[in-house]
Amino acid sequence: MLIEWGDSHKVGNAEMDEQHQELFVRVNRFLEAADTISQTKCLIDLFKFTRLHFSHEEDLMRRVHYPEISAHLEEHGELLDRLSAFADSVANRTFVKEVWGSFLADWLISHIELADTKLADYVN
Repeated sequence: MLIEWGDSHKVGNAEMDEQHQELFVRVNRFLEAADTISQTKCLIDLFKFTRLHFSHEEDLMRRVHYPEISAHLEEHGELLDRLSAFADSVANRTFVKEVWGSFLADWLISHIELADTKLADYVN
């Protein structure tokens, strides 16, 4: 199950949209990885980029004094916790691609459409 980037996922902030598109690419690489070594490498890459992206968004929220920063930061923390659980499941060989793929697709799309769109609207 791969996720497809489309114009409907754009939030209207060029930097955020570019980073979101890159998240789609990295999630798909992870989901396409066929063995534990590849999955681990892709997961590390996804985790690093996710932290970088979240750092950019969080800096933006602080600069503009975004009133919903606490809830947004909580969502970011929850995803990072889940990515750590992914790492455990890959290491323990209990990784189920369909389950994690569905979660990642749902979380990413939902977060972009709800939380990140609100942030972009506030910034604009």
